[in-house]
Amino acid sequence: MRVAVFVLTLLITATSVNFCQLPAANAQAESASRSQALQLFRQGKTAYKAGDYDAALKFFRKAQAIYAREPLIILALAKTFDRDSQFVRARKYYDLFIKEAPPTDPDRGRIIKRIAAIDAKLKARPATLILKGLPSSAKVSINGKDRGVDHRSAVELPAGTYNLKVTMKLRLPFERKEIVLQAGISRTIEVVLVKPVDPSTLPRDHTWTWVAGGATAAALITAGGFFLKQVFVRQEWFDKFNSDGKAKDSTKEEYGCIRSKDTPAECQAMDDEGNRLNDEQLAWQNRAWITAGIAGALAVGTAVAYFAAPVKTTEEPKAAGLTLVPFASHEHVGGILSLRF
Repeated sequence: MRVAVFVLTLLITATSVNFCQLPAANAQAESASRSQALQLFRQGKTAYKAGDYDAALKFFRKAQAIYAREPLIILALAKTFDRDSQFVRARKYYDLFIKEAPPTDPDRGRIIKRIAAIDAKLKARPATLILKGLPSSAKVSINGKDRGVDHRSAVELPAGTYNLKVTMKLRLPFERKEIVLQAGISRTIEVVLVKPVDPSTLPRDHTWTWVAGGATAAALITAGGFFLKQVFVRQEWFDKFNSDGKAKDSTKEEYGCIRSKDTPAECQAMDDEGNRLNDEQLAWQNRAWITAGIAGALAVGTAVAYFAAPVKTTEEPKAAGLTLVPFASHEHVGGILSLRF
């Protein structure tokens, strides 16, 4: 029992020692990081005093990467950007300094005044709208007024909201509404001027053109058949009768009509045949003309369908062919054959 208590006491003591050592180890690591960062800060400060702001900026950034919350390093970054006229970035680091520096920091009041001065300067600076890809012959209009651009294809404007329109010959207009520009900040808009599409070059769906054209061809063939039938019937009539409508001698002999009183039935049959042929000829002629009129109307419809054919969609066309779908039940076994064209 005493051995167990002794071992337990040793474990608790060792654990307590480890927990006590953790904050000390963390503090030691943080102190080492801060020391390393301050060393880089001092190198950057030397470069800053020498006027080498690019080198100073590299040292300050490396120092902040190691120890991000050191007010001296943050303030050094802000001053470097400020000295290089990068006021937007300078203001960002001045704000960070105000957040991280203690309330009693002697630079605090001066930095607050500098932030106000930068805000006033940024507010007075114009915004810049850069038009990427702008052709030299394009015409730029902002809020309905023509504006020129500089060598960067840029326009300087007061902060605000603007509507942009770019026009060019043989191109569709490019428009962008409600572009928000902030003071002292550049914004890039990529200009795309598209060539207008010639409707005559677009692929069109001529399904109804083919349907109307097919119906027109069928009507024309039918009308031609009717006219041909009318010609055959008329020829048959001329084979039996003269142009004045009188029966030929051969026809009289065929029907036995001698125009005597003893053959009235035969003459009547001959006359009936002549009337039948004449009526049949007129009937086929009327059918032919009606069908020809329908063919003419269909031809007009074909022309209208051709010129009014809609533009084809971008959907992939379905391949023509036969499809067999099998089916089975307890009573039947078979398939459905479909034709797609």
